[in-house]
Amino acid sequence: MKFEQRKWCEEAESIFDDFLIAPERRQEVISEVQDGRSTLWKISGGQWETWLITRLEKWPNGCREMVLEAVRGRHIVKILRHLFRHYKAAGVNSVRFATPHPEAVATRLVKPLGLKRVETVFRVEL
Repeated sequence: MKFEQRKWCEEAESIFDDFLIAPERRQEVISEVQDGRSTLWKISGGQWETWLITRLEKWPNGCREMVLEAVRGRHIVKILRHLFRHYKAAGVNSVRFATPHPEAVATRLVKPLGLKRVETVFRVEL
């Protein structure tokens, strides 16, 4: 697997559509990638590729949490298992993944990775 950091581009724009990033968060996520708070990854191997957006959060208590903003492509569970090992070795304490998808869809991805529901979020724009 080859991991490559990328800048926000037209290809990412077409890959991370409103189905993968909630429309209410889309511009915020793009801005985070553009200003370096989040990282856009292109992962490739053989005839496939996967795209991923991550952000590292550091809490006042010293906890370091990797946030998976969005992912699209093939071999996602294999890639995330690889990343989890890397994150743990780098001192990351936890990984968080939020999605606009229905729970049944999201569960297929996160269950093999050991992620568990910790909260439900509701938002209103004022």
